[in-house]
Amino acid sequence: MDNHNLNLGLNARQLVVRVDPAYHARLKRDQKLFMRKGNEVYSAMKHMFSHIDFPGWRAWEDEHFGDPHEKRVLRINAHETRHANCPGEGVWSTPDKSVTLKGKAGELLPQGKAIRITGDFGTEASLQGFGGTKKVKETYAAEDIVVTIERRTLRIRIINAPRFGAMTNVFEDLYRPPETAFFVVFSDDSCYSEWIDGKVYWWNVDIRKCDLSHGPEAFEMLVEITSNTIRENIEVLIEQCAQDMVVRGNKLQDRALTKKRKCKVRMTPVDENGVREPRISSGTTLTSAINSIHNAGGVGYCLFTGKGPMKLRAEKAGYMLTVEKCYIFEDIQFLKTSPVRDVNGVWKPLLNVGVFIRSLGRCRGDFPGAKSESIKVRAAAHIGGYVRGMYGKCSFRLADEVKVRFLGEAFVRACDVYKMTDGEGEFDDADVYRRYRLRSHEIDEINSLAQVPIGYLYHSAAADAILAKDYAY
Repeated sequence: MDNHNLNLGLNARQLVVRVDPAYHARLKRDQKLFMRKGNEVYSAMKHMFSHIDFPGWRAWEDEHFGDPHEKRVLRINAHETRHANCPGEGVWSTPDKSVTLKGKAGELLPQGKAIRITGDFGTEASLQGFGGTKKVKETYAAEDIVVTIERRTLRIRIINAPRFGAMTNVFEDLYRPPETAFFVVFSDDSCYSEWIDGKVYWWNVDIRKCDLSHGPEAFEMLVEITSNTIRENIEVLIEQCAQDMVVRGNKLQDRALTKKRKCKVRMTPVDENGVREPRISSGTTLTSAINSIHNAGGVGYCLFTGKGPMKLRAEKAGYMLTVEKCYIFEDIQFLKTSPVRDVNGVWKPLLNVGVFIRSLGRCRGDFPGAKSESIKVRAAAHIGGYVRGMYGKCSFRLADEVKVRFLGEAFVRACDVYKMTDGEGEFDDADVYRRYRLRSHEIDEINSLAQVPIGYLYHSAAADAILAKDYAY
């Protein structure tokens, strides 16, 4: 997916066109009532956030703008720019006070899935938000939220990153919930398990169009539950989200004027009465924090207390869900990771095989290595870097054979090291591929991928089954 004019137009259309306006109006009304009423989960989070000690975003930025980060150089330059142009006061915005909307370039999407929208707020704007949101995330990830409602207990865990230890504990508690129900959350991705009549049931849960689903009351709830020391920073970020959104088209030849022209569409986020209101897009530092909070307090609460079909319960909070019932525990998928029994019978998190095989034939930008080297040598280094990053300490046949073939050529770029997983364990193929319902000859088929020559197109029924399960292709 690239940012050509057709995709940019589809991005803009998502913001202003509703397939079913009456349905969305009802969701917005229900969310307004739900947020104003509040519930036990939001109250528990308010108690957690009351202990946050935050010096203020200006002091935090001055102290931490140069901290180690993949965008450290950008942050240093942005800090200097912001102090020159906006010295310590007000909300940073672009010169025309707008956010540039873009499609997420280079992304492979399942059939029928809408193009993802990214808002380019600029690094200067992120400097105002990374401190406060970091504190919020650290706080809600530090301890579980446990609430008891009508003698039934729900445990909610919001995690910060898919680290091996955290994911191992998540899958242990999903497999056998320590209370009546267990709900794990990261942004709009979540899994839910519940004891029903002495048996545990599991579901994968995802909020559809999550970033576009937060109405004004969702932002008001975020302000209400945060502590006084951090509230100013949250309000600054919400003000950022209320800026105009702009889609800038690429240059096209205008035959009448015999010159190239650009089309620019400017959209102001307003409610039905024309009053400006904030809108979340994935470019703001507030995104994962507000998504996680309302996934827990909205979706998690409704799944636990609601009746009827799972995917309809969260509509009471104004959210649309995609729900997948898990028939075996390996069907669980959280942050592209699923539980697999290792050779000792212990559940361990393993990066989905579909993520690995889809990555083998792709490279964003140039292959690593010198231009004087052949494409095959550089591609081999690229593949070696991938298998080292994804399955460095994991052992099963496909990963092992790819390591034997390519790991000697591995060259991991600095930008790739940041994305390396820390999973570990030794696994039998039968356990790895149980999630995909592969038969023995299909397992042999997918293992043959390790020997495919560089530059050849690979296709098999086993690969189709894996990608269909992990990506809904």
